[in-house]
Amino acid sequence: DSVTQVGSEVWTGELVTALVEQLSMYSSESREKSFCVVVTGQVLTKVTNKQLVMDTLSSLFLVTLERRQGEEACAQAFGLCASTHLGLVLAKLEILLNNQASKRSTIFFGLLRDKNSEENQAKVLSLVLQCVGQAAVSAQPEELGEGSVAMVGKFLSPCLSDCKDSSLVR
Repeated sequence: DSVTQVGSEVWTGELVTALVEQLSMYSSESREKSFCVVVTGQVLTKVTNKQLVMDTLSSLFLVTLERRQGEEACAQAFGLCASTHLGLVLAKLEILLNNQASKRSTIFFGLLRDKNSEENQAKVLSLVLQCVGQAAVSAQPEELGEGSVAMVGKFLSPCLSDCKDSSLVR
């Protein structure tokens, strides 16, 4: 593992920054872009700078939303990062979910609906839930106890209560 061999927090931070900057060079559909997202998540496991972790997770999430594909790679990256930074991953996902919730679709006098906004909200919610799932899979068992309460309380329960026909879910 090159990152471990180098053993420099500064170098690792610069590597993460370079990987994020490189994402714009790939076409939206490329497998290389998905690979870069996953590698970035792996490298984040070696970063101790909390702000860099949070900012990078935001960038990975936004890149995935913009490209309309690669959700699995983003969820994998969040999961890998959660293996060492579960609290930060859950905090970032909560922020992303709350930002989405504050952008509810607008209805003009109950007549017009913004379909693009509704589709985007569904995509954000789907991606957040995939990331939560991968975080649960990858988290350290000792952290998962506390994290599972947050996962259920902040992510899963609200989604189930918002479900239009929640009797089907139960």
